[in-house]
Amino acid sequence: MIIRRAVPEDAAKLAAVMTTAFDREVQRWLPGGDTQDNNLRPPGYDSIEQHRYAIRETDYYVI
Repeated sequence: MIIRRAVPEDAAKLAAVMTTAFDREVQRWLPGGDTQDNNLRPPGYDSIEQHRYAIRETDYYVI
């Protein structure tokens, strides 16, 4: 296993992984997905630009 700091080129893949993970949880806990729940759908989880921002402004890592 390799842990490293994320780079801007990782943003699309990180958004895809988070979209898959969070959307699966929404299907499990909120069938129909009509209710907004920031615990299950954090703002920007599926946004490539949000991930680029986090990579640029925070300590953001990939495994």
